[in-house]
Amino acid sequence: MSQAPEARPSPPSVYHERQRLELCAVHALNNVLQEQLFSQEAADEICKRLAPDSRLNPHRSLLGTGN
Repeated sequence: MSQAPEARPSPPSVYHERQRLELCAVHALNNVLQEQLFSQEAADEICKRLAPDSRLNPHRSLLGTGN
């Protein structure tokens, strides 16, 4: 009597965002948290709250292409 091969569990899927513009912080956070929780708009809002009175926000790219 032959036995059926053992079913192997499939490896867990991994969430990964590719790098776009200079959004390193957004992609890193989403990759670590394994889902899309942060967007460029959310990161921009956080930057504004970190330096609300700053003319040139030190937490944001000068070109507006990232964080």
